[in-house]
Order: sequence, then C-alpha cells, then structure tokens
Amino acid sequence: MAFLISSKLSTFLLNFLSLLYVIKLLSITEFGLYTTILLVMPFISQLISLSNYEYLLRELIDGSGDDAKLFSSVLIMPIFLSILIALIFSFTFSSISMYVFIYFVFLCCFEYIQRYYISKSLSKYIALNDFLLNAGWVIVFYLLHNSSIGGDAFNDIFLSRVISVGFSLLFFAVIKIELIKNAQLSLEILLSSYKYGMPIVIGALSYALLRGIERILLSTYSSVEDAGIYSFIQVPLNVIFSFFTGTIFVTSIRYIRQSHVNGSENNVLGFVCNVVSLIFIPMLLVLGLNFDVFVKYFGDNKYHVSFIYPVLSCVSVFLFMLVTILKQDINLSNKGISNTKNFFFVLCLNVIISIFTYSNFGYKAAVLVNLLSNIMLYFLSVRVSKLKIVFTFKIFLLFVLLVLIHTLIVPLIPTTSNIFYSFTYISIEACLFFVISCVFFDFKSLVKLKKGSSYD
Repeated sequence: MAFLISSKLSTFLLNFLSLLYVIKLLSITEFGLYTTILLVMPFISQLISLSNYEYLLRELIDGSGDDAKLFSSVLIMPIFLSILIALIFSFTFSSISMYVFIYFVFLCCFEYIQRYYISKSLSKYIALNDFLLNAGWVIVFYLLHNSSIGGDAFNDIFLSRVISVGFSLLFFAVIKIELIKNAQLSLEILLSSYKYGMPIVIGALSYALLRGIERILLSTYSSVEDAGIYSFIQVPLNVIFSFFTGTIFVTSIRYIRQSHVNGSENNVLGFVCNVVSLIFIPMLLVLGLNFDVFVKYFGDNKYHVSFIYPVLSCVSVFLFMLVTILKQDINLSNKGISNTKNFFFVLCLNVIISIFTYSNFGYKAAVLVNLLSNIMLYFLSVRVSKLKIVFTFKIFLLFVLLVLIHTLIVPLIPTTSNIFYSFTYISIEACLFFVISCVFFDFKSLVKLKKGSSYD
C-alpha cells in the first residue's frame, strides 16, 4: 500500500503538470471538447459492458473458478462491441482524429485488466497501469509534439494516449500469457456476467454521467466557453479524484468484499471513510480556498472566477468520493438495485434543473447543481449502507471549521506576486488543516493503512 501511494503521488504530480501544459496548448474550445471526449468514453464503455466487469471483479476475489476461462468469457463481447462502435463513430465523426476511436477500444480493455489487478491485490501493477493511463502519455506527448513528426496538439495528445495504454495492454499480455493461452469461451459465464450487471447498469451509467454531465449540458444549453471554464475549475479536482480512485479506493474494494463474507462490513466501511476524510478534506479545501493562486500562476484571466465556486466544487468532489465508496459497498452486498434507483433519480433531477438554469447562469449553475446532486446521492447512499450518521456531522463541522480558520488567517498574510512565497503559505496551511483533521478523525487509521494492515 505504501508503494501504491508513493507511486500515485508521482503520477498525481505529473498528471497535474500535464494538465497545465495542455491548457496552455489548447484553445478554450478545444479544451472543452477534449474534456468532453474523456467524459463520454467511460459512459459508452459502461453501456457496452453492461457493468459485467463487476461480476468479473467479484468472482476473481472469491476465487470461485478458472481465471482464464472467466476472464476471456467476460471480456470477449465488450471487445467486439467497442471495435464495432469505434468503426461506426469514425465514419460518422470523420473530422475527429482516428486516434480518439483507437484509444476508446484500448480503454475498454484497460478497464478489465485493472479489475484483474485489483482482485489479486497486485499493487505494483495497479500503480503501473494508473501511471500509464494518467501520466505516462504525457512523456510520450512531450517527445512526440516537440519532434519533427509532431503535428496538431489535439491529435498528438490522443496518439500519445494510444501508445501509453497500448503498452499497458501489451505488458499485461506478456506477464499473464497463461490467461491468453488457456482462454476458453463459456456462454454460461458470459450470460451470468450480464445477468449480474444488468440490474446495476443504469446506476453505473448514471454514476458515469454524473461525474461530468455538466460539461455536456453546458456545451448544449450555454456555451463551449462556459464548459471550458467549468472544466478548468474541475481540472485539479479531477486529478485529486484520480489520486483517490488509484489508492484508497482500489485497495479497499477487496477488503469491502471480504467484509461482507465474514460479517465485518461496519468496521471496514467506517475505516475507509475515515481515511478518505483524513486525507482528502484538507487537500481539497486548501486547493479550493487558494484557487485564485492556481489561476494566477497556471491559468489565464479568462478562467478567473469567484472563490466560492471552487470551494463548493471541492465539497462536491469530496462527497462524490464517499458516494463512490458507498456505491461499491452496496454493489458488493448484492443490493445494487438500490444504487440504480438512487443514481437514476438524481441524474434525471440534475438534467431537468440544468436545462432550466444553464442558459442564464452558465458554469455557476453547473457548480451548484453538481453540489446538490452529490448531497442527495450521499444521503441516499448512507440510507442504504451501514455508514453511521454521526460521520456526516463530523465532516460538516470539519469543513466549517477549516473555512473559518482560513478566513481568519488570510487578512494577516501580505499580498505578494512571489510564487515561492505563495506556495510556502499554502503548504503551511495544508499542514495546519491536516493536523486539525487528525483531531476529528483517528490518525491511527492512517498508520494502519501505511503498514498495509487488514481493514478490520
């Protein structure tokens, strides 16, 4: 676990810097299109898989059959459908680079490989995969775009992603060659995987859409510029969310599943949420409260917004982290139909409110609607899961306290244009916030996590 976190930190930093680099290269319209494509791809992937990779994950963790037969049977149909859809889209949207569609096919395969690594607790391979998906492409892109064969930045970005994820697929094929050699197709397993996934697929699709439907709706009912501004606010938050999914979340899935078998789900769920709060509340709030510094040094005046919107976005992302954990806990406890109802209801409400507000208020409405959606999802998920309600009061009080402390400290800090001074202050504030967070949540849980101890 310690290796996974340290590896993810380096990926986190490189991914963050890469996004700043991309922002500088792409126009606000291109950046809006770029982020929208990255949003739509997981949604289509969910649609063609019908969430059958959740079945793969559960069966691999339980160790209930032949891994090679299970893996090949579950994967065959999504591969075929992804290639078919990529071909159809490549002819329909001929103006978009073909690398976008190749990347889509690779990404569909990548999702299954990552779940194989998670089920086997192969933290080094999880870290490598995550690095290649989120940061490795940056190195390829920098070398490619600055070479004689480099061309349009938008095309070069997706070509770099194809090369990086393609290497991940090749690496898996080499180290797990026995899965390929012993591959067998079983119609029974394929049908069982879809039977397991279909009741939760609407919830999974709604979850995928709720991660960024605002950008699609902003482009439709407001403007691409508003979608670009909203995407810029989300850029550092998405990097932090990626850090969360690549560390705490992926390692907790196996323990959550095992806890349902041995009856210790209360302890495990509480432990995971405790760790997430301890680490990510200070991290997100420091970023949101100092977002103007981020814009000043890494953005442009066209991205300048009132501080309240980044702060509310940080609260929203944190709630979505907790929702992600609770969603997995509910799915693994065979109550996925509850997730389906909750996510679909909130998605419909989100779309309805967005249609009537985005044309007049743009990205400001998007931030508020997204926050409202995640608040509703959180409480609906808590109602189904076994997370104690007192936990909600603790995170609310901590958010209020940290914002109040920042408000009291800021007037005492002299304004400066020195980047070193600005980030020194932010680092000190981050340390202070983390110490205060340790008072609210059990610091021993973080030590336990570092040692790789059992969650229960």
